[in-house]
Amino acid sequence: MLEVTELGNRIDRVPFQNQNVPKGVGSQHAPKRLRSADPGGDRATLLDQLQQWHDRGITFAVLFFDLDRFKEIKYGLGENAATCLLEMAADRVRHCLQAEDVLAWLGADEFAVGLPRHQPQGAAVCAAERIRGALSQPFRIAGQEIRARARIGIALNAPEDRDPAALLDRASMAAYGASFDGNIPYRMFDRELRDRTTARFEIETELRQAIVRDELQAYYQPIVNLQTGAIVGFEALTRWIHPQRGAVPPDEFVSVAESTGSIAALEMQMLRQTCQQLRSWQQQFGDLSLSVNISVQHLCCPGMVDGIARIVTETGIAPGSLKLEITEGLLMEDAPTLVAVLEGLRSLGIQLYADDFGTGYSSLGYLRRFPIDAIKIDRSFINGIAERARYGALVRSILTLAANLGMPAIAEGIETAAELERLRSWGCPYGQGYLFSRPVDRMAATDLLQQAPRW
Repeated sequence: MLEVTELGNRIDRVPFQNQNVPKGVGSQHAPKRLRSADPGGDRATLLDQLQQWHDRGITFAVLFFDLDRFKEIKYGLGENAATCLLEMAADRVRHCLQAEDVLAWLGADEFAVGLPRHQPQGAAVCAAERIRGALSQPFRIAGQEIRARARIGIALNAPEDRDPAALLDRASMAAYGASFDGNIPYRMFDRELRDRTTARFEIETELRQAIVRDELQAYYQPIVNLQTGAIVGFEALTRWIHPQRGAVPPDEFVSVAESTGSIAALEMQMLRQTCQQLRSWQQQFGDLSLSVNISVQHLCCPGMVDGIARIVTETGIAPGSLKLEITEGLLMEDAPTLVAVLEGLRSLGIQLYADDFGTGYSSLGYLRRFPIDAIKIDRSFINGIAERARYGALVRSILTLAANLGMPAIAEGIETAAELERLRSWGCPYGQGYLFSRPVDRMAATDLLQQAPRW
């Protein structure tokens, strides 16, 4: 087996302690060590080996994977810790392979494996499961326990495949596909994935241009005081109006923005736009609030708190009228960093809302750990409360919890008069949903405020 290049040239090698790697795999033969000076040497050696297998008519598979949270570890714990992680990960993967396999470090946190087999698909899936299992175990580095799982892409060669680099690209594309297919452990390359990935890359390119061209617009859904029936604020929702495609659904571009790192620029642009609109409404209609969704990726960006503080100051809104919504399921991803950021936002007077409350696994835990001001009850609990007693019991429990903690609750997804009446009778203070209005552009939202409806 050709082994990954010695990353330990820069630091002392860390012994691999492997308690959970399958025994008896790749241990019968002493591997031949590859001593390339840089990752390019590993890549060239891998491609050369793949070409030799192809020329000799040997069927094979290529696996590609990278390590989750590698950049976070590198910037948070330093270059040495990141290098230790790469070394230890390479050792674990090597113990999952057989003597004839090729393991290559491609640079950064990317690795590839070549598997020559008579039945490459089955062998590749088995290898992917072993690698995934080995890397899922925590790493002990710099006195800390670190988790860095992998997403694995698999590509199989065919007789007509003459370019090994193209096969490596397919495996990389499959790993990318695994990340946006619900972050599944591994993904096999196929034509459907190729078409979807090509379309996704097109969206990435066009989205960057859209941010520059201000093609992203804010739509507003009213938030209603359920006891008085009056509009008290709006939730701002990002909509992309493409010049050729028309309206692009949020689920097609928000995840792209998150995965490509452009989510911060997108959200800051929308935040500035919506805060300016809020100030205009406040001058015309009086006290109103604005809720804006913020991703955890954006929250962890350096300078995020200062950037929001500048927008609040420049637009002239009262900080207390801005509510930042954070999806509940994301609150536990990087707790220490998030606590500091959220406390910084709270110090500005900005309020923090827990969105989609009740859908995650740690609702009560994060209410204790994070400085949350209000909770938004997920629409999945609201739909059907008029017909299903169990749903109603859950919502009443959430409302009681919020009241005992001194937190306002906002019910999402109210669609019927019966749902509205139930929530009113249970003392739910606020709500939003299609019963009141669908998300509308700023002109329609202004018209709605002028009409001053009461529900």
